[in-house]
Amino acid sequence: MMNLQFIEKSKNGINKTIQFKGFEDFIFLDEEKYDIPNLPFKNLFNRLDYGIDILLPYNNGEDFIIINLFERWKSFGKNSKDFIGHLFGKSFPILEKVGSLDIIRNVYKTHNPANVKLFFNDDKFLKFNLDVKCIYDEGFIFLLSENKTFDYLINQHNNKLFNKYSQGIFYVRDKKILKKNDAFRIMEQENNSLSPFIYKDIKFENTTSFEWERIEEELLNREMISFSDVLIYINPKTKDKAFYNTYVTLGLYENEPALCFICVNITQARLAKIMADEYLENLDNVQKLSHFAVLTRTRKEFIGFNSEIYNILEIPDPEEIPKGKDILDDYVPADIKEAFYYFIHNSDEKNNRLSLTYPIITYEGHNKTLTSNVYFKRSKVGNPDLDEIISVVQDITDSVNIEKSINDANEELEKLLYNKEILLEEVQNRAKNNLQIILNLMNLDIAYNKNNPELVISDCRDRINSIALIHENVYKSESFDKVNIYDFIKSHATSMFAQINNLNIKFDLDVDEIELDMDNVVPLGLIINELLSNCINYAFPNGEKGEIKIEFHKNFEEYTLIVSDNGIGLPSDLDVEQSSTLGLTIINLLSSQLNGKLTDLKPLKGTSIQLKFYVKDGGSN
Repeated sequence: MMNLQFIEKSKNGINKTIQFKGFEDFIFLDEEKYDIPNLPFKNLFNRLDYGIDILLPYNNGEDFIIINLFERWKSFGKNSKDFIGHLFGKSFPILEKVGSLDIIRNVYKTHNPANVKLFFNDDKFLKFNLDVKCIYDEGFIFLLSENKTFDYLINQHNNKLFNKYSQGIFYVRDKKILKKNDAFRIMEQENNSLSPFIYKDIKFENTTSFEWERIEEELLNREMISFSDVLIYINPKTKDKAFYNTYVTLGLYENEPALCFICVNITQARLAKIMADEYLENLDNVQKLSHFAVLTRTRKEFIGFNSEIYNILEIPDPEEIPKGKDILDDYVPADIKEAFYYFIHNSDEKNNRLSLTYPIITYEGHNKTLTSNVYFKRSKVGNPDLDEIISVVQDITDSVNIEKSINDANEELEKLLYNKEILLEEVQNRAKNNLQIILNLMNLDIAYNKNNPELVISDCRDRINSIALIHENVYKSESFDKVNIYDFIKSHATSMFAQINNLNIKFDLDVDEIELDMDNVVPLGLIINELLSNCINYAFPNGEKGEIKIEFHKNFEEYTLIVSDNGIGLPSDLDVEQSSTLGLTIINLLSSQLNGKLTDLKPLKGTSIQLKFYVKDGGSN
């Protein structure tokens, strides 16, 4: 069984669904054919991005002769050209039954435009979903159609097509998400809010939870063909919102019915308020993008325009505009008018087109961007004064805003890529410098301990581990160039204590949650490594009990490191600043790199070494 659903978009709207068995109830092509007038601007109509049907009233508007049909009927194996000259109502008898032909008749009689929606499906797939505006102008009926049908092949669940589709798609059955395509996974990663996305998180902008349960049931039972709204996801931790323009229809997953969600990410556009008006309404309101106004004049005088110009300029009362007045005169910038009037007086067969894009302020005071495609048409009677100038005006405000949003995003991406290259170079230089430091310390260690290679290897291992931990903490940071001192010292101390056999030594940490640049953390980390190593190796001989404490604090631009223990202490005659021992020599060298001051605090028991240094802005000395 096949279905055609008709919805009149008015205050007293009509909603009808007709079921029929086959295409013979839908399409009928009889032998009777009528002569039709030549269609002006036929090439123009065929080049527009939306469908235009043109009908000529017949028998005082009881039916209509088809002048032009756009190629929607290819879905049914029909050629639109075959219908030219035939009666519209007779060719498509289903339209009489569903009520749409009465709408067209009323537009002809009243000259008032009407809006309708048409859904057609064959119980498995949605063939088309049309927003249609019906208008009367210059003796013709124009049906302007915007096709909102997503490719029904998506519902076939072809993996290649499924993953190549530009919109995000996921399938739902029994309130469980069955499958997501690659585009939707990218959306999740970009927003960091939809991961992991689960069905209970689905919330709509204009639809309550109770309404959605009813809509879901009707979709599954085919009582409703499709549904659209803006899907909102609120991150429970950050409270950030992600917005998706969402279309829901019944699809097939593994040959079983499932809800197919088709999503377009509009988060950035919404936050930037570039597309706020467009996406605050549901997808039906996107019909305004198909609106265009046609203005006609000769070289000497203005002839007229269709009513759509009032919508574009937001003029509520057409009576305010004097007849015969060029309506754009009061809205178009001076330089655009100058270019337009130059074209009027100088156009010919060679110079026959002009494209203009310009800003306006509407009657209601809103900023818009319009485009005018101006065409020259030679008079058939050979009188240059009667040559026609036709202007097709479109509101491209939304498109301009979208383009701006894309350009802004591209600029930001370029900045990120540039910063990434700089960062990579910086990481390489850091790695090179840090390896050089390790090499220099190894050579120094070898000179001191040439007869004890095991000690050299052990010292080298600890120093490499110290720098490795620094790099690890850097890569975990958001800034990618700073290290959290608390995390570093904790992980470093934990790593060193895990290698010793003396379980009697306790470890205490009193460190502020602060960050330092890597250039400062490397020498600081190596100093901590040397001091901890001395405490572990020498403070508690023979497995004695004891405690090692690390303190690190900040006071304005002054940083203080204290490593202390309650062990046997340093020899009384040892000067930490002048000592020739390897460990203190290395510590003093590294302290000088920080422009720091090393001090023996000389506690009553044990050892307490203090380092003070200054860093401006938390970054460099």
